[in-house]
Amino acid sequence: MSERKVTNHVIEILSSLHVCACSREKFFSIVKDVCQSNYKQSMDKVLGHLTMTGNLKDDNIRSLFFGDYMAPEGEKIYDEVMDFKELTHTMEQ
Repeated sequence: MSERKVTNHVIEILSSLHVCACSREKFFSIVKDVCQSNYKQSMDKVLGHLTMTGNLKDDNIRSLFFGDYMAPEGEKIYDEVMDFKELTHTMEQ
């Protein structure tokens, strides 16, 4: 799980600096390499639930979302949001 949080934050913060497709693809490739070398796991495995093909792309990462929105009242559990329908329901209440 920590790999997902770190990857999410790195891409979220730094991707805004890379606007052209070429730079975005290069940056994504670097992040994939760093994930493999530091966590000894491929991003395709760690974030495989974000894609149907098993071949993770830059655009798939946009579906990686963390927050404490789903935690019961009074609890601050910062976790990955896996169910966007439930998130929508929670936010509408």
